[in-house]
Amino acid sequence: MYLAFAPFGKDFLITAINVDEKTKHHLADLGIIIGETITPIIDQNGSMILKVKESRLAISKTLALRIQGN
Repeated sequence: MYLAFAPFGKDFLITAINVDEKTKHHLADLGIIIGETITPIIDQNGSMILKVKESRLAISKTLALRIQGN
């Protein structure tokens, strides 16, 4: 399942990230890596607010369509 379609408030285990290396490194700096569990919190104006570890951050729905997990 893609992160863009994940239910809000439920843990999401990242299994694949289908982006270029530069974006993958940027996501890793934010804590979004394969094997990490994140939680989608809300959809806001075309962006998704995520809980990553003890932080909250926003990513675009386009980027969320490139992150897979369960």
